[in-house]
Amino acid sequence: GSTITVNISKGMGEGNVPNLVGKTEDELSDYLEAAGFKLGKVSSEPSDKAEGIVIRQSPKAGETADKGTAIDVVVSDGTLNEAVVPYLIGMSLSDAKAALAAAGLNCGKVTSDYSSAAEGEVIWQEYSSNTKLKKGTSVKLKVSAGPKPTEAPTTTEVPTEP
Repeated sequence: GSTITVNISKGMGEGNVPNLVGKTEDELSDYLEAAGFKLGKVSSEPSDKAEGIVIRQSPKAGETADKGTAIDVVVSDGTLNEAVVPYLIGMSLSDAKAALAAAGLNCGKVTSDYSSAAEGEVIWQEYSSNTKLKKGTSVKLKVSAGPKPTEAPTTTEVPTEP
């Protein structure tokens, strides 16, 4: 005939899900643990963000969820932040600049040197074609100043004796 009192836990309670977007994958576990959550499934997809940066999460930031809930994240694989260097040798400087811009790259310092190539033609590029660089990287170029001028032979008059 004794009374037994049972207290049933409501769990760890609820909390607001923290914003993980923009954080690196490496810092997520500690950050979530401090907020009372845990890291769930991590997947990746193409993005213009740097590799390993969180671009999406579920549940979303600010939503209410039970403490201990696993938060799933999608991180950038970085592929849309890459640009492929085009082959520029033999192009005019204006065409080379246009090709770099189309690839998401910038034209860096342009120098010139004498060569057998036509004047104004690209004769050197800092990175080989098909090299992957971060978008916005500057690529140095060297253009031809045309053939090196030849020096005219000098003649010296030698006085002749009568």
